[in-house]
Amino acid sequence: MARVEIRIDGRPVEDWLAGLSESMASAQFTLLASQDSGDTLREIIDVRTESPATIVERLCADAHVTSHDVLHREHRRLLVQFQIPISETYAVLRRAGIPPHYPVHLQAGWYTHEFSADQDRIDEYVAGLREANIPFEVLSVRDSPEQATVLTDRQQEFLSVAIEHGFYETPRECTLTELAEVFEINASALSRLRHRTESRLVHAFMASGGGS
Repeated sequence: MARVEIRIDGRPVEDWLAGLSESMASAQFTLLASQDSGDTLREIIDVRTESPATIVERLCADAHVTSHDVLHREHRRLLVQFQIPISETYAVLRRAGIPPHYPVHLQAGWYTHEFSADQDRIDEYVAGLREANIPFEVLSVRDSPEQATVLTDRQQEFLSVAIEHGFYETPRECTLTELAEVFEINASALSRLRHRTESRLVHAFMASGGGS
């Protein structure tokens, strides 16, 4: 198992989020979590920018964004979830069988992320990037145990299921009690899992400079 750090330019394949970051080159985007629905991807991102209102305006106006919700907002920071079509940059990673690892950083069209995988999957991923004509730069490859993510597997599962069932939509499309039935646990236990998940996301947001 190797840990790879890589930079990828999403602009040549019309990656919507990469295009947004290019148009706001001084803004710093951090992808914290995602949920793959097949043709679409729900993502939670933390954006440091002088113009949070511009991000919200773009999310509202762009036809690629099928839904969005502002989770937290400060003077120069924004925590938002949204749904967009699967990009080719993400599809190449998925075809190689490599789960996304977070956080992923994005600025001026370039994603920077780390992941752990065996050599066969790394080779398949690199070949896929070349075949799709996606510019990339491998920053490092080293032996390492698998990288820790922002959320635990259980918290990631909660977030994915909650998003899928519309728990974070406005207005909500399901209650916590209904969501607990999906998990086959009581509402109190799910409430604790929810608060741990949201706490991890908010702490990751703050640790990366939120509130500054």
